[in-house]
Amino acid sequence: DPESSATELVLDDFHWSSQNWLAATTRRIAYNIRSNPPGNERAIVQDLATGERQELAAQIFPADFTRDGRFLLGRRAPDYALLVCAAPQFDCVPVMHDDAAVAGAMPRWSADESQIYFSRARNDKPGFADIWRVDRDGGEPQRLFEIGPYEPQNISFGVAHDDTIIWNQYDSRGSSEIWVADQP
Repeated sequence: DPESSATELVLDDFHWSSQNWLAATTRRIAYNIRSNPPGNERAIVQDLATGERQELAAQIFPADFTRDGRFLLGRRAPDYALLVCAAPQFDCVPVMHDDAAVAGAMPRWSADESQIYFSRARNDKPGFADIWRVDRDGGEPQRLFEIGPYEPQNISFGVAHDDTIIWNQYDSRGSSEIWVADQP
């Protein structure tokens, strides 16, 4: 609560080794439950007011809710297809282009939620990735710029309220830095 600074425990015993890829709104959280051995992961959406948990039919890694909590953005395992899941059932459909799912990682909504930003690792340049953008209804993805260098376990980027891209990278001494880029 921004007025009172009150906090509330909404999910106890949450640990990266068994749950991960958390996305949140003021009304819901979504996360992935890992399995050992891999292959039986599940995606869960939990209502914060009631505590009710809903398992999604699609196995996704949740990434970002719309501000109103009506749509959840994620990527499907293992093919990295970007999916948009609609409340209340959170049925998921791929972000499409010519009947092929758009593939990427760490999808994020644009400020007006009409576009999706995502990353793709550079196979030709380890430790670097490209940031891409695609309309939420599909279309031709557009490469924006490269980010890196980074350590694979520490790559992260975000989208600010004005669509500025923010990311972390390492300088030549190995220190972590935060960078920003306006959209072209």
